[in-house]
This record gives sequence, C-alpha cells and structure tokens, in this order.
Amino acid sequence: YIEDLHDAKGNKIDRAPNPMELLTIKVPQPVQAGDMVRSLKEGLINLYKEDGTSVTVRA
Repeated sequence: YIEDLHDAKGNKIDRAPNPMELLTIKVPQPVQAGDMVRSLKEGLINLYKEDGTSVTVRA
C-alpha cells in the first residue's frame, strides 16, 4: 500500500490513472538513479538496480 504519492509538480495525489505519468513515492529503503520499481501482488514491491539485482520490500 502506497501512502505518499505525488505527481510531477509535487502535488499529493491518491491515484495515478495515467500510465506514463511521472510520480514520486516514498519507499522504505534507499534507491539510486536507474533503480526500477515494480509492483507485485500482496503489497510487495521489487526494486531493481542497473546491475540486475533486486530487493523485495513490503509497500
């Protein structure tokens, strides 16, 4: 579950209906430029790095 979702202008939003919209979310661990966030079922998110490694965290 994502609680802190913001649009590209920094406005807090509660949904993201546009598939290519730029968004900002808070995650429970540090991420770097190039990391990829991918949603999984059951409230889990995979964080992918450029080197191909990933970490799964609860959203």
